[in-house]
Amino acid sequence: SERFDLRLKGMHVRLEEAPSIPLEDIYGQAEIADGQLRFRDLRFRALGRPFTGEGDIDLGENPNWSIEARGAGLRIDPDLVTDLGRELEGVGAFARRFDAEGTADVAVSFRRNRRGELVRGQLDFRDLTIRDRQGPLVVQDFRGRLEARNGTLSLRDATAIIPWHGENVGGEKAAAGRAEIAVAQA
Repeated sequence: SERFDLRLKGMHVRLEEAPSIPLEDIYGQAEIADGQLRFRDLRFRALGRPFTGEGDIDLGENPNWSIEARGAGLRIDPDLVTDLGRELEGVGAFARRFDAEGTADVAVSFRRNRRGELVRGQLDFRDLTIRDRQGPLVVQDFRGRLEARNGTLSLRDATAIIPWHGENVGGEKAAAGRAEIAVAQA
């Protein structure tokens, strides 16, 4: 069988399927062999952040494909959450209500096979702060893993601090303090 090796330098791609997030400044290697297009050692930018990745695409009649992307130490800010909210339905509802800032490590897998689509991903948060625009809730120092698999979200090994301030109730100050929460892996 024939084999072609390609070197990618500064390519830009936008997928037609959701999430339709453009991949920019793509560098790496691609190989076409045995009806497969394989990407290795990819470096690219998405939503203005750096990622690495790899992927495989079956070039046959019923194409299978998988793409893996990773990013370390990615800065999360309100602009990023708003941009993601335009592409991902669940994030949109969150983005309209909350501001979020912090750092995350990202590992995302997109897969499609002949029977349908499986989407997996995980976000490891390190120091996220979440503020409710409609109320006093502030979650600080949120750390943990958010996993998405087959349309289900799971929170694993999460910890956070939630400070609260007392209110005047009948002329007396109600309790104030902070709560620490933890969600263990099931």
